[in-house]
Amino acid sequence: MRTWLRQGRRPRSEPAIDDEVDVRLFNNVYSSRAAPLPTGAVSDVWAPFCRLPAELRRLVWLLFLRRHRMIDVTLGLEPATVEREKGTPYPGDLSEGAKPRYYTHRNHLGNVVSSRGYTVAIEGDRFAAWLSPLLWVNSEARETALDFYRVRLPAPRRHPGRLLYLNPEYDVLYVRPCSKSEFLPAPDIPQHRDPRPLAVLVDFICDIRAYDPKDQGIANLALDELYRSDPLGGRIWHDAHGLLLPLNPGILHPAAAASFAAILQSRLRSVLWVVYFGDQKRIIPETSLGPGMRYHFAQTFPLHRRGLPAAAFDWLEADPRPGIEFDLCQLSIPCDMRGLARGWERLEGAFGIGKRAEGDEFRFYICPAVDWTLTVGRKSDSWMPAQASTLRAELAQYLREHAKIGYAKRQFSARLLKESGRTHAGGIQMHRTMVDAETFESLQSEPRTTAGMWLFPANTLQDADYTRSTISDVSAVRPGLLLFEVGE
Repeated sequence: MRTWLRQGRRPRSEPAIDDEVDVRLFNNVYSSRAAPLPTGAVSDVWAPFCRLPAELRRLVWLLFLRRHRMIDVTLGLEPATVEREKGTPYPGDLSEGAKPRYYTHRNHLGNVVSSRGYTVAIEGDRFAAWLSPLLWVNSEARETALDFYRVRLPAPRRHPGRLLYLNPEYDVLYVRPCSKSEFLPAPDIPQHRDPRPLAVLVDFICDIRAYDPKDQGIANLALDELYRSDPLGGRIWHDAHGLLLPLNPGILHPAAAASFAAILQSRLRSVLWVVYFGDQKRIIPETSLGPGMRYHFAQTFPLHRRGLPAAAFDWLEADPRPGIEFDLCQLSIPCDMRGLARGWERLEGAFGIGKRAEGDEFRFYICPAVDWTLTVGRKSDSWMPAQASTLRAELAQYLREHAKIGYAKRQFSARLLKESGRTHAGGIQMHRTMVDAETFESLQSEPRTTAGMWLFPANTLQDADYTRSTISDVSAVRPGLLLFEVGE
């Protein structure tokens, strides 16, 4: 799909805002949907499908199902649970003779469940239809989907009677804690050392295992940056949003600690730690502010996914887009990514997990992305998309405003350079100063903006050049890429 917002035509190197704003996405190029199909070329209904042998129809259903999904969930506590735990904090009275409250009941599989009064919030009134549409097609499709989604986790409190259907091999759960106000009041616990969000996270993970007939449970877990500071015990950069108490067996029910240790040891295959870039606008100075300052447009910084609470994605081992090495020279992330990796190792050690063997397939990833929701609507009314009801419309508005900011920053940088008697007195071109005009032009031939996130394996970050506390040069690393399906 080629979508252009036209505001005049000038050469790409001319520093003017009325240049074309390209809102094409690399996602569509990769999925071979960059151009719309001719009208009438394909029908939405293929009548002969019902006459295919049942085995072939099942393969078609499975072809649809066998895709990675990322599902966004928010974990919190029921108000009644908060009130109850004021008197007897979790995990309750574990002394001999006391009546236990947690990890005593069994589900239909005969497995012990947490019985913790937590909430699993998934945005949208009909989230189940988005997550598992084949359940509503026909009986054959439903049977295939139920076989595929073997984990069926009940969410009776926020969505009574509904189930969260999961396949651990394909699904990635992107978990974030609810607003801290939902965990309060806890007057005897400093807000920044409240262990409950972390304990709820473990209870949720253990319950997924309890509802898996294969005793596998969650295999791929994505954690929002709100968990970052600091359940892992690493360096703290944003403690105002953080959970500073390290995650360890001491804050958990003994049954939860044992189950979580088993999950860490042999069941969890990947952890994706999501962090956001320090500059949400993808326009960063290449050097410190002042004489000699240069601006660079980090066009390949992935834009964090928005839209429905679940989205299919492609998991690419290496980002195939050209030019990412320029953007990786100056990665602006408000934390030491190596510290997160070391923190995870300490977490594993707290649960008795030693150094992993050479052939162990577990991977810990740092996943940077631009949280562009912070930009749209933040500065003034002009940031709000006019009647923008779709991801495409909001993205187009973001890129348009992004171009205006880029132009203003280039002009500001040019004034500083001119006043200091240095070069670029006539302005800074769209290619900025790190990339020459010819290279910039060649890179613009195909879209490089993408909805997704980078994947930096922890073991590739040891040689990163941290020139400043939050700026790193990781251009020697070719990160992986999660490429989300965003539709047309």
